[in-house]
Amino acid sequence: MNTVRKRKVEIPRHRAKKEKAEANAEESNRGLVAETIAVCLLAGGVFLATALVSHFRQLADASADLVVGSPSANVMGRVGAISSRYFDSLLGWCSFVVVLWALLLARTVWVVGWPLGNSSLRSLVNSVVGSALMAASCAAICSLFFGYEGGGLVGSKIAFTL
Repeated sequence: MNTVRKRKVEIPRHRAKKEKAEANAEESNRGLVAETIAVCLLAGGVFLATALVSHFRQLADASADLVVGSPSANVMGRVGAISSRYFDSLLGWCSFVVVLWALLLARTVWVVGWPLGNSSLRSLVNSVVGSALMAASCAAICSLFFGYEGGGLVGSKIAFTL
C-alpha cells in the first residue's frame, strides 16, 4: 500500500514580513523618542553653556529682575540670566560640569538610545546619581582652592565640613 501523506504547506515569509514590519515600526518610534530626547538635552546644554558664559556677576541682580524693560546682561535673556545666576550661586565654576554632563548624556542617548528595560533604567539612575555626586565633589574641591566662586554654595558647605 502506498500511502501518500498530505502536508499543509505554510509559507513563513508572509508572517515574517508582518512581524518584521511591526518590529521596524516599533523600533522607529523608539528611535524618534530617543532622538527627540537627545536633541532637547543638546539644546538645553548649549543654552546653559551660553547663559553661563555670558553671565556677568556685576549685573546678575539687575538682569534677574522680572520688571519689563530692565536691562539684561545675559545673551540668553531673562531665563538665561536667572538660570545662570542659579547655577552660579549653587555650583560656581563647576556649573560647567552640568553642561558637560548634559552634552555627554545627549550623545549617549543619540548613539545608544533611551533605556527601556528595567536593568537599563537602573544603570541610568546610577549614572545620574553618580554624576550628581561627581559635580558636588568637583564643587567641593574647587571651593577648597578658589573659595566661594569656585564651588558655589554646595562646594562651600561641603568644604566647610572638611
